[in-house]
Amino acid sequence: MTRNRMRRHAPFLAVLLFVCSGALADGMAPPVIPASAGCEATMRSLSKDARAAAIALRDATEKGPLFVTLARHSALRSCETRSNGAAALTLRYRFANGDRLIVQRDATIEFLDQSAQLKNGMTEPPESVLSAAEIAAFGEGGCGIDWKSPESSASADHPAEVTYIYRGETCNCQARIRRAANGRLIALTLRSAC
Repeated sequence: MTRNRMRRHAPFLAVLLFVCSGALADGMAPPVIPASAGCEATMRSLSKDARAAAIALRDATEKGPLFVTLARHSALRSCETRSNGAAALTLRYRFANGDRLIVQRDATIEFLDQSAQLKNGMTEPPESVLSAAEIAAFGEGGCGIDWKSPESSASADHPAEVTYIYRGETCNCQARIRRAANGRLIALTLRSAC
C-alpha cells in the first residue's frame, strides 16, 4: 500500500484496530459476538417453519437479559439449535468461561424454559437479572412473580445446594436461583407453561 493510500485508510484502520482489540471506554459493554454464526450451521437442517421459529427464538434470546448478562462476562464459544418440529426448539449456548445458557420452547403447550448455568457466579444481583427476564418474556407487568417470598429446597442430587423458588401468578411461571453451600451462585432459571 502506498503512503497516500495508507493515510486515506488510516481512520478506517484505526476503527478496525479498536474493534478487533476489544478496547472499550468506561461504561461501554463489551462487544457481543452474535451467536447467529454458530446457530446458523445447526439451523440449516431444520424445516422452513422450524428455521423461522428458531431464528425468532434466537433473536429474542440474544436480546434478553440472561444472554446479555452472560455475554457481558465472557465471549460466546458456541451455539447449537435442536428442533422437534417448529413447535419444540432448544438453543444451547456455551461461553468461553464455561457458562451455559439453555433455552427450550414448546409452542404447543406454551412452555418456555431459560436456564443459565454459571461456573464462576456473576456480579449482577440474580433477582434483578431474572426480574428483567420476566419482563422480557411477559411484557411490562411480568407474570406476577413474588420476589419477596421465595420457597427454598435442597437439591435432590446435591443436598448441599439450595434452590430458591419464586412463583408467579400467570402461566405457572417461576424463577429459580440455585446456590452452592458456600453461597456461590450456580444457576438461574425462568420457566413457564400456560
